[in-house]
Amino acid sequence: MRKIDSSLLSWHWNGQNALVPQYGYGVFNAEKHAVTWLTAPAFAANSTVLDAIEDLVAADRALVVNSIDASSDSAAISQAIARLAKADALAGGGHNAKAIYALWGAWKAVN
Repeated sequence: MRKIDSSLLSWHWNGQNALVPQYGYGVFNAEKHAVTWLTAPAFAANSTVLDAIEDLVAADRALVVNSIDASSDSAAISQAIARLAKADALAGGGHNAKAIYALWGAWKAVN
């Protein structure tokens, strides 16, 4: 859980729903590692853990969507949307850690 806590440190954030660009990778990476840890076989049947994983992916997706909405660079937006679609496909297939990595790529494209 320290990985999740470290992603929420106040200096990583610029307001309620935007990351400070220099900390973006660290936040997404910490959450990716947390999800990797939470997908260990010991937690496989725990619905609370599965809900937490889905919540982390959804929160990261929301960061990407907010960044896309705030961007005015059409080329970057197109790239971010393509990476967002890849992340959605990965998450839909249960590959949540890979989805978070793809979400970082999408976020990075517009930041």
